[in-house]
Amino acid sequence: MTCTLLGVVTALHSEPTGLLAQAAQGGGGLMAMSNLLLPVFLIGIFYFILIRPQQKRQRELEDWRKGIKRGDEIITSGGLWARVSAAPDNSRYITIELQDKVRVKVLREHIISKAPPADAAVAAADETK
Repeated sequence: MTCTLLGVVTALHSEPTGLLAQAAQGGGGLMAMSNLLLPVFLIGIFYFILIRPQQKRQRELEDWRKGIKRGDEIITSGGLWARVSAAPDNSRYITIELQDKVRVKVLREHIISKAPPADAAVAAADETK
């Protein structure tokens, strides 16, 4: 067993020959370039698969929030389903009506979506019974 270990150790410490030796001596620039390209490639993939679509959805949501008008039915981040009673263009706040004569001011950022049609809400309520 010591003979084979000694042979392996001697082979590792001897001078490299062949194609591997030439690649190690002369191909240093190519190896460095490939080591640099892999992280750049991965960052590019993450950008186009994860970051860019999320930015697009966020931009569309902001545009939709700016276009909210009186009479729209919305859902807030707190789960409130309400009708917009006042939506000034230059204000960060929107006044929503929860019931008759019950109005609340809400930040535009807290509006998460448009309420589904009333028929869908009735159907969902019937399914739970």
